[in-house]
Amino acid sequence: MDAEHVQSRKGQDFPQDGQNKPPTQFTSPSSNPTSRRTPTIEELLSAIAEDDTPEPTSVSPLNQGHQQCLIEMEAQHEKVVRYATSIWNPFGVIGVMWQLFKLALCTHMIRCWIPIYTGLYLICWYYPILAYIFFICSRHYIVVFDRWGSTKKANWVRLESSKNPQYLLVVCGSGGHTGEMIRMMDRGIRPHEGLYHRRYAIAYGDQMSYDKVVAFERTLLDRFERENVSSGSCDIQYFQRGRHVHQSWVTTPFTALSCLADVFRILITAPGRYTVTDYRFPGVIVTDGPGSGFLFLLAAHWLKMWFMVPDDFMQSIFVESWARVNSISLTGKLIDRFCLADVFIAQYLNQSRRGPFSYVGNMVAMPTHPSMAV
Repeated sequence: MDAEHVQSRKGQDFPQDGQNKPPTQFTSPSSNPTSRRTPTIEELLSAIAEDDTPEPTSVSPLNQGHQQCLIEMEAQHEKVVRYATSIWNPFGVIGVMWQLFKLALCTHMIRCWIPIYTGLYLICWYYPILAYIFFICSRHYIVVFDRWGSTKKANWVRLESSKNPQYLLVVCGSGGHTGEMIRMMDRGIRPHEGLYHRRYAIAYGDQMSYDKVVAFERTLLDRFERENVSSGSCDIQYFQRGRHVHQSWVTTPFTALSCLADVFRILITAPGRYTVTDYRFPGVIVTDGPGSGFLFLLAAHWLKMWFMVPDDFMQSIFVESWARVNSISLTGKLIDRFCLADVFIAQYLNQSRRGPFSYVGNMVAMPTHPSMAV
């Protein structure tokens, strides 16, 4: 009786998991596959790192450039985050001014104006000022009249057919502007129209816009990869905000100048090495309401005035925000006042009655292809 009691207690102290082995016989973990061992902290951390690391997906040669663009965008964003709080960068402003000066010297018209201004200055000191005012006013109206003439021929922006893929610049804004733009692009890009370069202009620190753009480009890559069609290429360029929240008005002129310098840099900088286009300047600039969109269209207009950009490049499209039902935003009023947009799109019929705006219907909530000629 005592022997049975002792044997039962031994069985409780040393459970054998269904194996008829003496309790005193211990096996090594290698010999017993059912044995368990508490993992170390290093093993747990390594397992978590392996699980979090995404496996690279293989794509066809048609879309390898697009995949490399996404990799470069993510690598660049990690470096940009550290400079998101920077306010003033004088070296960047000087570098952009130097690039604009070299670009201006490449135009024949500017080189002809240099001796003319010099001769006028020798005659009288204020003659060059009068000549400069006359040149600015005349070139502004010439560009505007040329823009009106092109829009009268066709109600939509037309790009000349070329074997070289086109280059599109999308100006993103904080809040819901980027979401509206992504919805319109998601509906508007067709499989046979995907072979072009898309550049996104995003403000420093705008993490929401960055996440939406990257998610959209990944979705676009997967969609075109399943159809065995090239999805083009893309990149992201960052610009300084004109004024930060709660920023002092004393430092606002410096940040506004830095913002304008970044705008010019984005407009005149050619895409990277993995892009599908060889154009240096964007063919079309699209914005949908943020205040920075006015600066981009103003800078593009200024470059055309000084013959730095051909007239058939940087054609501008302004889409009034879907949230504006009965009134036009301040950005839209400024763009309409200075005639900076080749096409001004209104998504509500009552807005189109307030000015020479093109009504195409709702393009956000129920996105449809524009009924106008493309």
